[in-house]
Amino acid sequence: MSVTMSKGKKSVFPQKRVVGTIITVVVLAAAGVLAWTILHPQPKTTTKTMPKGIEARSVDAIRQDIGKTTDPTKKSALYGELTTAEQQKGNQDAALEASMAATDTKATATGYAVTALLYQDKGDKAKAIEYFKKAVALTEPTNDADANVPYNTYKHYIIALGGSL
Repeated sequence: MSVTMSKGKKSVFPQKRVVGTIITVVVLAAAGVLAWTILHPQPKTTTKTMPKGIEARSVDAIRQDIGKTTDPTKKSALYGELTTAEQQKGNQDAALEASMAATDTKATATGYAVTALLYQDKGDKAKAIEYFKKAVALTEPTNDADANVPYNTYKHYIIALGGSL
């Protein structure tokens, strides 16, 4: 079938095809974006995200185990577990208290860093810097780049919080 046109008249058929194609592309793109959004939902933000499975033991059970042991290393680890459990429950003050008890029982760089992070969350930059400095003091720089990660991380936190080394 052929289209015959009179002299001087333009066919609108090609323009309709272009407009139709553009509309189709826009609709397909919108459908693709919608499908992607549905299939890849964004995670909900929370104030604290803790590892799953830590909450398996109750705070009371952890406290009982702390009372039963005299080994400083084990007791410090239990206080660390208590810190996580309290933080997971939203008890930031109790988490800070447990973290400080862990470092009082056995001073570790990780314990001091956790305490520093808890102070940072409370908005107490001075205390956070103080505890990050304690963490730095317990970590020594080495020639091994992987071993230097905690040391450098603690130093960067101090600087980011406005402290000096």
